[in-house]
Amino acid sequence: MGVKKAPWGYKKIDLDLIYIIERLRLQPKLKVLDAGCGAGKNTIFLNEKGFKVYGFDISSKAVSAAKKRIPSVSFVIADAVNLPYAKNYFDFIVDFGLFDCIPIKKRKYVKSEILRVLKPKGFYIIREFFRPGDYPARRPLFYEDINLTGRTAERDPSRQQFPVWGFNFRQIINIFSGGFKIKNKFYFGNRILVLMSKR
Repeated sequence: MGVKKAPWGYKKIDLDLIYIIERLRLQPKLKVLDAGCGAGKNTIFLNEKGFKVYGFDISSKAVSAAKKRIPSVSFVIADAVNLPYAKNYFDFIVDFGLFDCIPIKKRKYVKSEILRVLKPKGFYIIREFFRPGDYPARRPLFYEDINLTGRTAERDPSRQQFPVWGFNFRQIINIFSGGFKIKNKFYFGNRILVLMSKR
């Protein structure tokens, strides 16, 4: 696939997030981490629902924009392989596009950090681009143009573009087994949503 020109600073809240949060009927005051928060479009929704929200992103531009939009939320610049939070700190974690930007060699470290900061039986909600089963596992699903996205994370050294990997259900289950229990799966055509809980 070619280059996808979609900036991280989209304005609209993800409808998939609204859908899953309303289904879960979680209590206000729970601590939630918006992982790879970008400019905070989903953080706004989580904050308005009454959760104690934290957000991180590797992009300093994104975090700066998020802080301006929602000054009451604690945002930090951080790499997902080394999160600046205590063990068992969060009741649930929302990942709407972080994990499919993680290079293959770093995925086990990101999974380990998510497990570390999530409370036992806490929820991990992951929504990623759908990758067809016959699509080569070691080839990115598409690339985002760095000039448009503002991303500062790892990039393809051969081009000024940022690889986005995408997953199917089997891949997500394989990656997150041995630490998480799959609670529910949803398919929305070009994306998947998986709800899991820490064992």
